Amino acid sequence: MDTDNITHEQETGYARRPHRKEKDNSSNLKIRNILNIIFMLLAIVGVAIYLLKQTFWGTIIILVAMAVKMVECVMRMIK
Repeated sequence: MDTDNITHEQETGYARRPHRKEKDNSSNLKIRNILNIIFMLLAIVGVAIYLLKQTFWGTIIILVAMAVKMVECVMRMIK
């Protein structure tokens, strides 16, 4: 058997994943990353405020964080 022509699949028995190209343009990706950071910060602050017995304001902040995440998801779907 010629050892120069052994592929990765034959050698290990496992298939490799195909290489995926990112089709997002850089400006859309940057905006989505910023929205994700805002979502994470708002979610952490909202939970912290909620746990400090200020349930009304904690709930409002968490709802705003969810709205930000929905905007990011819509941007991902319409890319």
